[in-house]
Amino acid sequence: MNTKSLVLFIGIITVYSCVKSNADLKLTFADPVVQKGVEYLVTQISKDEFSDLNFDKIQIIKDSNDHTGSFVVQSKTLGNASAVLIKNAEGFTGNWLKYEDSQESGTIKTWSFNQKIKSEVTFVEGRPTKIIKNENGIEKKTLIKYQSGNSIVSGKVTVTQVVNGVQTSETGNVGGGGSVTLQPVVVTAYVTSMGTSALLYSLYWATMQNAIYNFQYTPNNPSMGGGTANPTRISFFQGPSKLTNIANYLKCFTNIPGTTNTYKITIAVDQPIKGSRSAWSFNPVGAATSAGSGGVPANVGHTFIILTQTTSSGAVTQRTVGFYPSGNVNPASPISGGELHNNEAYRDFDVSLSVTMTSSQFFNAINYINSTYSTGSVNYDLNMMNCTTFGIAVMAQAGVNMNATIGSWAGGSGYNPGDLGEDIRAMTLQPNMTMSPYHFSHTNRGECY
Repeated sequence: MNTKSLVLFIGIITVYSCVKSNADLKLTFADPVVQKGVEYLVTQISKDEFSDLNFDKIQIIKDSNDHTGSFVVQSKTLGNASAVLIKNAEGFTGNWLKYEDSQESGTIKTWSFNQKIKSEVTFVEGRPTKIIKNENGIEKKTLIKYQSGNSIVSGKVTVTQVVNGVQTSETGNVGGGGSVTLQPVVVTAYVTSMGTSALLYSLYWATMQNAIYNFQYTPNNPSMGGGTANPTRISFFQGPSKLTNIANYLKCFTNIPGTTNTYKITIAVDQPIKGSRSAWSFNPVGAATSAGSGGVPANVGHTFIILTQTTSSGAVTQRTVGFYPSGNVNPASPISGGELHNNEAYRDFDVSLSVTMTSSQFFNAINYINSTYSTGSVNYDLNMMNCTTFGIAVMAQAGVNMNATIGSWAGGSGYNPGDLGEDIRAMTLQPNMTMSPYHFSHTNRGECY
């Protein structure tokens, strides 16, 4: 059972160094993406601008598969201004970036290397309130008015735009539930692995509203550099990350009967209270409030699935998947549209059951996920079809009976992470089963084309 939230999980790893090779603007980097990006950057900015960049202060931004997606180089003399380089299918793009903020309020300025596009976003308490964008001499000014009490990830706003003196207004939902999509510039999220709250900075706004970074954040201000000796690599994480093409997400698994490949499904459980059958608990102080909880600081836990294939050569393909409501749910209003998410790779959990199985069992589960959830026609129901129900159903399709307990809470009852976690701990394990009472790394791995 889980409600949609903007709780994010952070990892910062120190890696990598760069060495100047000569004085004619050429540098050598260990990361080939950074090397190509710097070669592109040389062609986009002046020699003086390039010389002003501090290549001992690079932030490398990696995706969940540990691939470099972009990087940031801080200026030596322009305060907290930096050059942002982004790898895409065509090569590279980028922009200048400068934050002027005090914690969660301030402005973020971005401008293209050729100065033809400029953007300035004003934000208050993390939320964008004014956007001024000038592109090729045409200015568009956007004012955002939030209804009193709205959270940064839900509710309604009125957006007023002025383009060449013509004003239009539009009202819609924050965050993609309606016609208006607004992403927080800065959020405060409870970081489970750290046991504390942390500020997270939007990559979407830092990259001139680049859609490839929708709802993706870093724990470091993207306008600041990495360490003075060892640059910082940042893994970024999505908030709302609905799977729009489930078959494509799962296509890298190969169905090979026999013993050539090893197949395993793990059902992982984040209990509201570790070691307890309680169906919910209060969030820790500083935790982000779940958007689907109607503003109630409740932690209802979560259950999700980890699919793993290992070849005879040791190559691993792994995907995580969980079931979420598309809107707000609570015991008084328990039903919403349902959607699968892929943002489980950095989610903590308290207990898990891993089952090694045949290719037939494994692909029965995958085919069930593809056929049942690909159209988005399955509603999320706190009582009858929540995230734990989904996990139990996937395991059943693979021939694994979880013998799960149906629990209850004020205003409802059903399968839930609290009970399922204790059911797993009490299971009599078969030779092909492993129970882990601890969290372990479970990032998505493996690519195919």
